[in-house]
Amino acid sequence: MQLLASMKVHGDKNWALIAKSVQNRTDVQCRERYCNILDPNINHSDWTEEEDEKMRVAFGQYPNKWSKIAKCISTRTDNQ
Repeated sequence: MQLLASMKVHGDKNWALIAKSVQNRTDVQCRERYCNILDPNINHSDWTEEEDEKMRVAFGQYPNKWSKIAKCISTRTDNQ
């Protein structure tokens, strides 16, 4: 809740300032938490066959480069 409240005040780019409002968390931790879990644009549901196929194709183009692969599946993160 602290992270989301601080983001409303400071936006989603100034992670160092946001971290000052969130107890016991660094700017990196705040960014990772938002980008991988709290971002409302992230799809947390089960993977579809279409997404699986996109991932297979992207993996063929970018073996083990998960951040690039994730960009091919816009609603998923590289951690997913």
